[in-house]
Amino acid sequence: MRPFDQVKGDLRRDEWSVRSNAILEIMRGDYREATPELLRLLESDPHPAVRQTAALALGQFKERRAGPIIARLLRTDREVTADYLVDALVRLGDPANAGAIVPLLNSENEQLRLTAVQALVDLKASGQGAAILAMARANRDPAKTRMFAMALGQLRIRAAEPYLLESARREAPGPNLAAAYLALGRIQSRAATPLLVRAVGADFDKGRENAADALIEIGDRAANDGLFALLVHARSATRYSAAKAIAGIPDERSGPRALAELEAKRELSTGPAAHILGRVKYVPARAALEARFLDRQAPAREELGQALGWLGDPASAPALLRVLAEPDGEGRYGAAWSLGVLQIRSAAPALRAATKSSDRKLALLSVEALAALQDPESLDDLERLAYGRRDLAFQATEAIGDIPGERAQKILIELLGSGDLELEIAAARGLGRRKEPSSADPLIAALEEDRPPEVQNALLAALREVTGLKLETRGQWIHWRDSGRREAPRQ
Repeated sequence: MRPFDQVKGDLRRDEWSVRSNAILEIMRGDYREATPELLRLLESDPHPAVRQTAALALGQFKERRAGPIIARLLRTDREVTADYLVDALVRLGDPANAGAIVPLLNSENEQLRLTAVQALVDLKASGQGAAILAMARANRDPAKTRMFAMALGQLRIRAAEPYLLESARREAPGPNLAAAYLALGRIQSRAATPLLVRAVGADFDKGRENAADALIEIGDRAANDGLFALLVHARSATRYSAAKAIAGIPDERSGPRALAELEAKRELSTGPAAHILGRVKYVPARAALEARFLDRQAPAREELGQALGWLGDPASAPALLRVLAEPDGEGRYGAAWSLGVLQIRSAAPALRAATKSSDRKLALLSVEALAALQDPESLDDLERLAYGRRDLAFQATEAIGDIPGERAQKILIELLGSGDLELEIAAARGLGRRKEPSSADPLIAALEEDRPPEVQNALLAALREVTGLKLETRGQWIHWRDSGRREAPRQ
């Protein structure tokens, strides 16, 4: 980078591109002494590209004097690109300028409306709530309704409750209704609880999902009576959405109620009840969960097994190992998953055997469980899967990356030269997570070879994790290595 004394002359050159590039150099060099010149360019440069680049630089420098100028340009300057000015205001970080962004919620450009919502949230511009709500009430364009709901919800504008309730009652199933549900949750509208419970039971997938999330955010235990009634709904998605919401709403009665539902042995509610018991960690349910789990005729055995993992009691290991050894059935999936979650190290031999299964889901869950156990004795099996089983190779390589020790590191380095794009990416990611300084040279050596862009990007990211440096290009890393690692990183 050129020093500022060499750059500043370009700010007064006739060619607009030279002035614009000089501003970019000023940003890279963090030359804050250029602020007076940047303010001049922002207000009076004849070329819009220079004005908007100056806005970005002043935003990056947190120059508060630039805020009103950028806000005025956003309202009046039709030559500059609005996205740049919004970005500049977000970088500046001053919510006092957010009022200039609000009118963009009425833009005909959907992407610009979305950018405006995110900018208002980033600026924590809740002070603009009244203006946004007034615009929302005046809006007659259905294409813009979702963005208003998003803005009101994410800014948590409580005064918007009547508007959002009206919208949720009026809208047909679709994006606008789903957004209204989510917004009602974010403003924690208890008045919306009955409406949202009905939405969990309705035939609108995105609405059901958002309604469950909203109920969790509101946390109104009055919802639970209606939600428990949905545990026997004919639709599986409804049953599990209700269970998810119950588990997320603080209520000391939920554990005993879910246990009673489990002990009723109703086919439809077994899985959702198990989900609740596991997620709320209702320990008194362990014996009942194990008994149902060991019953090969029970429904939802995978969910029963997972619930034991969520409970977090290693005393469930014998039941889990017994089911894992069964010749078939979905109970094995819950067993493998929970043995990993509970980190039952004695289960490693059984899990290694399960990785050989022709049932891909069982083998995959067992690989992931071995990664959780971080068991070095599993490396031979995981290496075999990485090289010999295409449908599990990526996951096996990821698991090797989670196992400590030189042997695992050596396998990952060898996999960098496998010639398989997915394996090389997984190996690079694994070496990066381990942060072992001795991985730097093999990673740079791999970077020197011609690799697909995806692999190169993974190698560069791994090197930044391993060294803590922020070099960006292959040439910079090679130069760093060849110079004896003495040069400071180029930020």
